[in-house]
Amino acid sequence: MDSTRFIVLLISVCCLYCASAQDRCCFPKRYRIDYDLDFIFIQADGFLGFHPTNLSITYDFIKPRALLRTGTFDVATGTTTYVNRLRNYNKKLEWVFGDNSPNCTIRELTAPDPLRCIPDNAEFLEDYHILEDIEVTDWEIQLNRSGILGEQQLSVTKEGCLPTSELFHLINYNTIPPSPVIQIGKFKNFEKLSQPRTNKELKVPKTCPKDIAKNPTLQRRSIDKQKGANILADMDTLNVMQPLSNW
Repeated sequence: MDSTRFIVLLISVCCLYCASAQDRCCFPKRYRIDYDLDFIFIQADGFLGFHPTNLSITYDFIKPRALLRTGTFDVATGTTTYVNRLRNYNKKLEWVFGDNSPNCTIRELTAPDPLRCIPDNAEFLEDYHILEDIEVTDWEIQLNRSGILGEQQLSVTKEGCLPTSELFHLINYNTIPPSPVIQIGKFKNFEKLSQPRTNKELKVPKTCPKDIAKNPTLQRRSIDKQKGANILADMDTLNVMQPLSNW
């Protein structure tokens, strides 16, 4: 190979590397986003389950903290019940409470810190457009946490690094037998937040204990290895985005 061809090849490799590094964008410092999440998993008895879930998530990557608000619709009554999970990743604590309930539980936070940026192990898949003029990049991320293995496909916008959708193909080895899991999620209603508003939304309610010492009945998470009943509760140990993936 002559020197000219070698130089051209070297420049091409460097350009590809630089483009790849630039594409690993970071999400905004503080924001709120809605997340429509569907779970499909096979339990130990062979039952195929379908679990639609709607989340509203507020993130503060500076502290870091997060509020996951889950709504469950009751077909019989036509009402929606909301459960809030407020997480402090520095203190490794999580508070769980309802909208209009005086009950509040504090427990250890086992979920990992949410990643603000596309991780280094992410593999570029493709670029494409949605809604005609919005350019989106797909990434594939290998996951192996707490007995759950598989991959996540995450889509983010080129401009602003906003998540649009994600798809998980997983095997949960915490159940007997191991359970295939598919998670499909779509993001919408993105909103950047100011620091004062974020502090207000992520404030621990007055009805909640401030720390573990004031709550001797601290709850610890457990996994039901026989029926896989707690798959949905424990999947949040995985999520890269948390949401952006926080299960």
